[in-house]
Amino acid sequence: MPPKAGETVQRKSAAEFFTENQNIAGFDNPGKSLYTTIRELVENSLDAAESIGVPPTIEVSVQELSQKELDAERGVGGVDRRDVALFEAAAASTKKAKKKKTAADDDDPDRASSRAGASMYYRVTCRDNGCGMRRAAIPDALGRVLAGSKYGVRQTRGKFGLGAKMALIWAKKSSGMPVRVKTAYQAAGD
Repeated sequence: MPPKAGETVQRKSAAEFFTENQNIAGFDNPGKSLYTTIRELVENSLDAAESIGVPPTIEVSVQELSQKELDAERGVGGVDRRDVALFEAAAASTKKAKKKKTAADDDDPDRASSRAGASMYYRVTCRDNGCGMRRAAIPDALGRVLAGSKYGVRQTRGKFGLGAKMALIWAKKSSGMPVRVKTAYQAAGD
């Protein structure tokens, strides 16, 4: 549809579009986002091992972070609440009304899993024995939407190469934390 007289055509980058429409790639709620992140990282690991002809060895770890732990990583730690007394009575009555939880859940009241409706933060780590990425390719492979090896001749598990990029966009948007990438490149046949 052509623009009307006086209207200007506006552009939006692919990253902006996918940030606003995360549901397209399976990032429309926290639970599905965590599942999709893990699935995409494992699929990438399988592709990386397959590309050099070795049986895959993949290690995935998921660590729940409390708000205090996340704040400490952000460099915002050391802030003590002054209004704790205001919420002690409400917290006590809420605990009585809830089902009994396991001892592990009650160990750390700062953990999201021990508080209903709380924000949940996770550190997801994936290690594999695949081919890795060349250092110079990391910005394009993980930081540029609609750029990657999926657009070449070889077709692997993913169709568009968006999964890991969407996981990075989701992680940055939800936590504000940078993403760490460690890689060692090995070409096929090396």
